[in-house]
Amino acid sequence: MVPEKLGHLMVYYRRWKDDINQVITTYALRKHKKMEEVPYDTCRQMVLDDLKTMRNPASNVVNEWSVYYFPHVFSEDYAAGWYDKVEAMQGKYDTYYAGEIMAFGDMDETAEYSRELVERFF
Repeated sequence: MVPEKLGHLMVYYRRWKDDINQVITTYALRKHKKMEEVPYDTCRQMVLDDLKTMRNPASNVVNEWSVYYFPHVFSEDYAAGWYDKVEAMQGKYDTYYAGEIMAFGDMDETAEYSRELVERFF
């Protein structure tokens, strides 16, 4: 993570490429390992400014919220066997772990892992 990028627009999504007048979805990362959290209002303004830079300014904000999303598994966690430990917990107390954390943010791999998990335990 480049410190200067923290708080800026990270994901920009609009459904129809040729329609500039539509609801768009954006995501920004306000906190990263060993970095100070960017205040919500500061991050919000940075994203709005980034949209202006992209020549697609937001005329109004329809919906917004702040959530802790996408827990990160860092390289040292991976090296320490994080995934092996989670795999060993699968099914314990009838609890199963799936989703992006187990297969990163790739939808194909997330769905594949989830299907394999169901086949393994059900």
